[in-house]
Amino acid sequence: MQEETVELEVPEEWEEVAAEVASGKILILGDVDTGKSSLACFLARQWRNRKLAVVDADLGQSLLGPPAVVSLGICQSSGKLKLISMRFIGSTSPSGHLSATVSAVKTLVDRSAALGARIVLVNTCGLIRGREGQWLKQQKINLIQPQYILVLQRQEEMEHLLSPYQMGGRIAIRRLPVPPAVSKKSEEQRRAFRERRFQEYFRTAKSHQFSLQSIRNPLIWSSQDRSEYYQGRLVGLNNDDSDTLALGIIEQFRPQAGVLSILTPLESPAEVKEIQLGSIRVSSSGEELRKREK
Repeated sequence: MQEETVELEVPEEWEEVAAEVASGKILILGDVDTGKSSLACFLARQWRNRKLAVVDADLGQSLLGPPAVVSLGICQSSGKLKLISMRFIGSTSPSGHLSATVSAVKTLVDRSAALGARIVLVNTCGLIRGREGQWLKQQKINLIQPQYILVLQRQEEMEHLLSPYQMGGRIAIRRLPVPPAVSKKSEEQRRAFRERRFQEYFRTAKSHQFSLQSIRNPLIWSSQDRSEYYQGRLVGLNNDDSDTLALGIIEQFRPQAGVLSILTPLESPAEVKEIQLGSIRVSSSGEELRKREK
């Protein structure tokens, strides 16, 4: 996990939670710019010797995998997280992709347990408002069934999400303070962070040709035969289990030949069985070209 955060004075309450939790599934919730990633990095360091898995579901500001995926990392003995699995969502925001995001998180949490993780730490995005925010967070809670919810809030902005889970004591809810050093980021700063992550990811990418005849159930629709419709589209290159082997950028599509030219860092394109079309365009330098194709 690459920590892209300022140096923080760790609150006493964070230390107490790190000492309290011995095992189980832990879900981090909070608005944007409340220190969720800083808390996740802090806890990962504290729990590095406890068979820790981290599921990063922050599609736009991910510190584990590239943007636009939900990723799973396993903590090594050195304390570093090794990226194990990714599930492609195809957007840097869960808005419009709520079911896919929740399904990906559930899949990777279950996989963490199968890999023998004693603690599964789930970091989330800052979408908390409106019907989408409420549905997204409550579905994650209902499907993951965490033992702990760690809530970062400055006032009471998270209480509307927590009220259904405060009775019964099945889930331990811990409200944690936001460190004063955590500042608000502008949309431009967020975009610049994503672009750096994309640029780093595609730094060693090469162009590969994919025949749609060799792709199981390709998510490329024949109703759109214009090459420019696909050019620059971010795609997930998946295996038979819909695990994402790598991201790619469509360079060219020749509909008549059924051939896609895709820029990707993947070294073994023969493993690709499914191409999943994303909803954003990205240049090889990491620039987001367009949010969504209508």
